[in-house]
Amino acid sequence: ANAATNSYAYSASRWLEDQLSDEGLIHNPNGDGCDDYGLSLDVFFVLNDLGVRTATQNKIVNAVKANSAAYTTYDDGTSVTFYPGSGGKLALAIEAAGGDATDVNGTDLIAKIEQETNDATGESANTYGLFGQAFATRALLSEESAEAAKSVEFVASNQCEDGSFKQNLAAACPAVIEVDTTVVAAQTLIEAKDAGIAGLDDEIAKATAALLAAQQADGSFIGNGVSNSNST
Repeated sequence: ANAATNSYAYSASRWLEDQLSDEGLIHNPNGDGCDDYGLSLDVFFVLNDLGVRTATQNKIVNAVKANSAAYTTYDDGTSVTFYPGSGGKLALAIEAAGGDATDVNGTDLIAKIEQETNDATGESANTYGLFGQAFATRALLSEESAEAAKSVEFVASNQCEDGSFKQNLAAACPAVIEVDTTVVAAQTLIEAKDAGIAGLDDEIAKATAALLAAQQADGSFIGNGVSNSNST
């Protein structure tokens, strides 16, 4: 179901739309400047969740699809590396817009994620942490992949004692909750439960409790040491 809309949400969605280029992308001015495909998809998900500006949603997805290779892979001249986190994020956006993630300019994004996922552990290569892993796992879930359950198991295995989830898969759990990672991991487990994967109630409840405990008195959440709109 779409999130409830109000005048503030409509105003925010209009502001987000105004940040897009004519091609439907967010341009990152830092450094030499570049089109930020991941951030562009973030705008898509906001508009899609609100159920507003359908034409703009389609424009964003089509723009990122047209640059799918640049977003989901890296070619160093001798080999091409596929990034399951980026591939998963794009796959979810395409499916939310009514498209087919198994045929994106001739590439099956779900099959590519499956190829990069360890059958024994459920971990996907080149995700650079649990945040990217969560998008890969959610994409597998969305297409009812045979590897989805093991991928979900891997996400759940990175839950900390306090109920939060850690971004750095090779590190110990941090002293301070990583809000962004915990949210996407919890969302993954909720979607897994909705898909029929059992035994996740305790993990979801612990993650929810951890997030509620981390919320500040003014309603905000802290990320990178300060309250900010992104984490909130």
